[in-house]
Amino acid sequence: MPRKSLNIGDIADHGLKVMHIVSEEEDYVVYVTSDGKAGFECLRDFVATRPRATQLHDEIVWKCFTALPDKIRRKVLQQEAYALANSFSANDDAAADAYYKSVNQLFEAKVKEYFLLWYILGFVTTILVGGCLIAAPWATYIHTQSHNATMAIAAGITGTVGALSSILQRISSMEFNSFHSKWFYLISGKARAVIGFIFGLVLFFLVKSDILFSVAKTNSWYILVLAFLAGINERFIPDLIEQSVPAAKNQ
Repeated sequence: MPRKSLNIGDIADHGLKVMHIVSEEEDYVVYVTSDGKAGFECLRDFVATRPRATQLHDEIVWKCFTALPDKIRRKVLQQEAYALANSFSANDDAAADAYYKSVNQLFEAKVKEYFLLWYILGFVTTILVGGCLIAAPWATYIHTQSHNATMAIAAGITGTVGALSSILQRISSMEFNSFHSKWFYLISGKARAVIGFIFGLVLFFLVKSDILFSVAKTNSWYILVLAFLAGINERFIPDLIEQSVPAAKNQ
């Protein structure tokens, strides 16, 4: 029989304090421990009668103990405790899947919300730091000495704006892996900003070198539009280069 005397504050079998009793029946008890995780104690043969529920329980617990902060992990596992209790009570695989579907949806939403914040933070901080590094030399020298240098910087900045537009456009479809750390996504955001700037620069040099889009060589607005496209589409510049290399060899 389960420990019917199990109360809040007691120590569960795995050594953690019971903080909340979610459900207690004759043959099982479901509780939440001090680390925020759902636990259960039951009759010896009870687990064999609820294989799907216990499998889903193990899967969500395994997924939650990754790079997520404790606050988010606890929120997901708290809902998981009720899904586990309801699944035990229903004693039906389809019902267990339905209860845990909402838990997994919450988990995926929290993962995306958390890592997207770090991704955008990396992007924005790179723009701010890069803007400061570019603004000083441009204000003191470049804009008075070289129109081409000014246009090159403008093309790079426009490419970064294109990269930002790409992120905003794809937010709803972006996927994040909970097993990556926040630093991975912070660096990824920084890299996306840098790539947008570099692609804008590369586009400018391709145009000015008469390699591609020579018609835009004297049209600054045309160059900026192309730089924006280079930033918004990560394959734009690589595809152009791949197409231009065979053409150059045939000349």
